[in-house]
Amino acid sequence: MKTLITHSFKLTEPQKSQLASLGLEITYQHDTAEQPEQFELVICYDLFSNNDLSQFSSLKYIQLTSVGVDHLPLAEIERRGILLRNARGVSSVPIAEFVLGGVLQIYKKANQF
Repeated sequence: MKTLITHSFKLTEPQKSQLASLGLEITYQHDTAEQPEQFELVICYDLFSNNDLSQFSSLKYIQLTSVGVDHLPLAEIERRGILLRNARGVSSVPIAEFVLGGVLQIYKKANQF
């Protein structure tokens, strides 16, 4: 499967090897895709702000590195039956820690120090 990974997502060498072992033919490019019609899978953040989705004629799957999807052409993705996945849950622990830290600051009256 021809796969485009944009520069916004960094992989280690072992991760690259693991993806290649799954049969993915990986191309790494910046957020402007060259020959977009060849890709069946993209792993990206904001690829479609600089690229027209219609140019990705073979696209079957989009994996976002973000949680939000509001920056995507969702109607076109749905119309074409492209499978879309986001990074849901990736921030759950850091957000919980942030909230707990805020509660502790209030409880301990940290603003008075």
